[in-house]
Amino acid sequence: MNVRTKIVTMQRNKNRSGYKKTKVGWIPGDWECKPFTSIFDRVILSLVPEKAATYREIGVRSHAKGVFHKAPITGAALGSKRVFHCQPGTLVFNIVFAWEQAVALLSEQERGMIASHRFPMYKGKNGQAYELYFLSFFKTRKGKEGLSIASPGGAGRNKTLGQKEMGYLFVPKPTKPEQQAIAEVLECWDKAIRNYEKKIEKKRNIKKGLMQRLLTGKQRLRGFSGKWKKVKLGEICDILDNQRKPVNGDDRTDIQGDIPYYGANGILDYINDYIFDEELVLVAEDGGHFEEFASRPIAQLIRGRSWVNNHAHVLRAKNGENAFLFFSLVHRDILKYLNSGTRVKLNKSELISIRLDYPNQDEQQAITVILSSADLEINTLDQKVKALKDQKQFLLNNMVTGTIRLPQFARAKDHRR
Repeated sequence: MNVRTKIVTMQRNKNRSGYKKTKVGWIPGDWECKPFTSIFDRVILSLVPEKAATYREIGVRSHAKGVFHKAPITGAALGSKRVFHCQPGTLVFNIVFAWEQAVALLSEQERGMIASHRFPMYKGKNGQAYELYFLSFFKTRKGKEGLSIASPGGAGRNKTLGQKEMGYLFVPKPTKPEQQAIAEVLECWDKAIRNYEKKIEKKRNIKKGLMQRLLTGKQRLRGFSGKWKKVKLGEICDILDNQRKPVNGDDRTDIQGDIPYYGANGILDYINDYIFDEELVLVAEDGGHFEEFASRPIAQLIRGRSWVNNHAHVLRAKNGENAFLFFSLVHRDILKYLNSGTRVKLNKSELISIRLDYPNQDEQQAITVILSSADLEINTLDQKVKALKDQKQFLLNNMVTGTIRLPQFARAKDHRR
């Protein structure tokens, strides 16, 4: 990533030379601390201007998941709904979940959308705000605290963002050039993250296609021929469920360690004891992603020391090819094998009756090598994305609050003294 900017050494803001204490904490002395509504105007929704036009309602998801769009509405179906002809750079809040980072910035694609009363919108006054900077502020701990204070009415889901309270919400305000510079640095990281995520999505699609062809015998690897067997899971693996042992959360706090404690969908905790010490395949018994099997795993391949609770079946391939067994199950549609009780569950009797296409061991190994290599590439990219997100969050928390200054603005501050 080419970010042609150097960042000055970070220090704590409190009692730091050149910093001042404000309602949003310690900020640079040349920054302002202003009420949000002194910088932003509430966007007033207009009545529907064109009955023939097509609109879609927009909204903002919680936990910083961004903007969503509902189905298009046109003509008379618009009724008395109000429409906002949005301008790019409009901040939108979800009044129910604002304190959970339910804030987003609209772009060109949201022009002319219906806006629900649940999603108040704000636009900067007189060109004094670079909106992306303030969106970044609301993603910091300080920003979330401010939105939480401006959301009275109880706790949890009962909290709603009050428009009156928005007037008491204070935000740090650097000069507009510094706002823009901070936002552009953060956007560099966002761009890199998006690029890697696109690569990951592409590789996952390639791997998905490989799995669909290789695990069904539709595509054969060079040097292999002959018909595959149709087998039941119980014929090709041992089920070790009788060795499982659940440990509740309170008891686990007394035995913390570095050995993974597995549940239906992954590691739940780390403890200091183990049941198994080998390579195994876990398949969710209940609480699994059964209906989302195409995009989320229902099986896990684990190695080394482990403890497994009673929400995951424990399988060991009889021929030792656990990885092939894992790939055969991880995204498999097993809905017809589930019971239909109060809690959806894959009983052991149904587990062992799952039917698989099964080649000889040499072909299993060859297929496993290819799919494992694809997994390794994806995991490597995942780690890069995680590192970039950690870096971005560090910069976000420290640049938006002025703990880290870009050199050109730090120098300008020193020059003004």
